[in-house]
Amino acid sequence: MEAPPPQEALAPRLPCPRLDLRTNEYAAFKIRLVSLFHAVVSLQNLLNKNQSDPLLHPEVVQQIRTMLGAGVIRRLCRRKLLRDNLVHYGVNDHTVPNLTADLSLCGLVEALASGQSFGDVAGDVGLGLDRIY
Repeated sequence: MEAPPPQEALAPRLPCPRLDLRTNEYAAFKIRLVSLFHAVVSLQNLLNKNQSDPLLHPEVVQQIRTMLGAGVIRRLCRRKLLRDNLVHYGVNDHTVPNLTADLSLCGLVEALASGQSFGDVAGDVGLGLDRIY
């Protein structure tokens, strides 16, 4: 088994750099997904504001648009219900029948991410963080 990277290497990407990823995989996933989602929303809000009150250099606008246009970011934006469930700790009645103890987070990710696995969504979150940060 490969040793995890030192915490210092993760610090620029994790808002909680002291979080031990080996024992808190799900907490780290939640923090990373929610942080990325909010970074994307903030960048989109900045672009929207820039349309009515130009404050960004055109090159910066293009860089932000390129980031937000990446496939991994667009997929993340379609996972708002997953983000909402992780933030508000509420599972909708229509989601409950799709949960199972056999999967990570009882299958919440698969139920709310069009069948994408926990690992796939976690991978997308990592790629998204690489694009944004």
